Amino acid sequence: ERPFWGPADRIRAIGADCKRGSPKFPPLRFDLGDRVVCSVDDDWVPGQVVRKWYTEEEFENGHAVPYQVLLDTGDFIYAPLDDDDCVRRSTAPPVP
Repeated sequence: ERPFWGPADRIRAIGADCKRGSPKFPPLRFDLGDRVVCSVDDDWVPGQVVRKWYTEEEFENGHAVPYQVLLDTGDFIYAPLDDDDCVRRSTAPPVP
């Protein structure tokens, strides 16, 4: 059972960091409410983390992704990996 989306080698590395008896999911860089920018169609779009270890019924075998993000455009997306190629801390102020 893979609780993470992403490249197989990255998933193995995450799994190796999770020792028996530790939580199923490793700690994440961002907390709920944190401002982030997400890679969307070759652009960086600001938003806010609204869920951690997000899952959907359509995800297979209990998969989860690190974050669900509400973009400043009003769209919800999810970040499949917790790394700077996918999601970064934002310095952009929230949309009023």
